Amino acid sequence: MVGFKLNKTNNLTEFQHDSLCEIANIGFGNAATSLSKLVGDEVAIKVPSLQLQRIEKIPQVIGGEESVVYGIVMQIYGDLNGYMTILLPVESVNSISSKLLSNFDEETKNEMIMSMMEEIGHILGGTYVTSLSNFLNMNISIDTPSATYDMAGAILDLVLIEMSKDFEHSLVLDTEMKVKNDIVEGNILVLVDTASLKIIMDIIDGMVS
Repeated sequence: MVGFKLNKTNNLTEFQHDSLCEIANIGFGNAATSLSKLVGDEVAIKVPSLQLQRIEKIPQVIGGEESVVYGIVMQIYGDLNGYMTILLPVESVNSISSKLLSNFDEETKNEMIMSMMEEIGHILGGTYVTSLSNFLNMNISIDTPSATYDMAGAILDLVLIEMSKDFEHSLVLDTEMKVKNDIVEGNILVLVDTASLKIIMDIIDGMVS
């Protein structure tokens, strides 16, 4: 990946890491208000860790290919090309949905969970991309989110099939969303092609050059 600096220890320089964390925290901080309205309770979101990982290492980072999760997938387009994927553990989603959707039958409840996941994706994806756009001064948008319930490896494979072969890395954001007394820990993957990643890093590096 010639063209921008990478720290050999963690793949990101300290400034790159801090800048990408700032983008995420601003975006998800803005998402908290909208999510609070969606779930009818106070929501707080933080990003305890962020790393740049090679594609082949992502499954082990997110808990294994066979772990069953709720996934939200949305395309990133405009000045950058790629996908944003949100993976949330089944137990946490079921815990929250059992309180919000307790009066519905199982079939209706399942449909509403998927609808809720898509709305969560729309909020998180929209605020993150807006923060990224503002930070980089670029035109970036997301497509309509699509929710699914599957093994993490299968969800990731679907995204990789849709992307071009010209990509090597993904940003992996560990997220923690607190909804009243429930903690939802998940992973957000920002997979962009090599050219897009170079653009991001070049702009960030240019801020200190």
